[in-house]
Amino acid sequence: MKTAVVGMVIIVFLGAAAIVGSHQFKGGAIQVGADQSAENSAPKIWPAATPGPYPVGYTILREYDHTRTFRPKYDYFGDATSGVISRPLQICVWYPADRDAESRPMKLKEYYMDQVTETDYTTPSAERYAVRLQHLKQVWPIEFRVAPEDRDTIRTRIESAFEEEAYAVKDALPAAGRFPLIVHMPGYNGSPSGYAYLLEYLASHGYVVAAVANMGLYRRNIDDESASLDAQARDLEFVVARMHRQPYVDCTRTGTTGMSWGGSRTCCSAKGTGRSMRYSPWTGR
Repeated sequence: MKTAVVGMVIIVFLGAAAIVGSHQFKGGAIQVGADQSAENSAPKIWPAATPGPYPVGYTILREYDHTRTFRPKYDYFGDATSGVISRPLQICVWYPADRDAESRPMKLKEYYMDQVTETDYTTPSAERYAVRLQHLKQVWPIEFRVAPEDRDTIRTRIESAFEEEAYAVKDALPAAGRFPLIVHMPGYNGSPSGYAYLLEYLASHGYVVAAVANMGLYRRNIDDESASLDAQARDLEFVVARMHRQPYVDCTRTGTTGMSWGGSRTCCSAKGTGRSMRYSPWTGR
């Protein structure tokens, strides 16, 4: 039983349960058995999916929504807060890329280390990265209710999994043409990194996918649930507007996806943008 639990945690960590088979979204419907490229082989973080015809690029747009504040204007003593106080929105973008045989795919760990700059864009120190890595290794075994005697085994496997190659190449040259946009909102307090396997998969089938963290109104984690609902819907609206400025995005075709709490925000955002958008919220436990 203990071995089964240990294996299950690693599977959930890699996201195996989220994709079953090959699917493609066309015109708002899910197409089963989409075109597949024998030239592309799936990485280990895609245990149940086959890549599409496109290589995948990954980049980050670090933006601020200057219509909203994230930090107070003044401190307790009335002194002005130093630095930018606008709401930070770190947009993680996956997109169809040009093929480059010499480029190496990212390591899985790189996605999770991008969490370090979700609300603070200053260049991270090695210590900040180390603290984040240790936090993940300590928290995940507890979140997945691993027995205390098995947690060290899980932490060792997490380190090994982090060294696995992903599918995307960092800052790869975008493929020629314009592609439909999918905007994704993670689940409660979640980060785009937790859905990298799915977002890479969609990009390989010809979609640009943009995702931001599921944040609170004034904090990285949700502070006021009611207020955070509106804040996250506006986050998605901001992402849609920002991504429509990208030359490789087809502005006439935009959709949203979201997981659990994030799925409800995609519905509100789709209604609030004034644009025609298709949305696909998911639930899960």
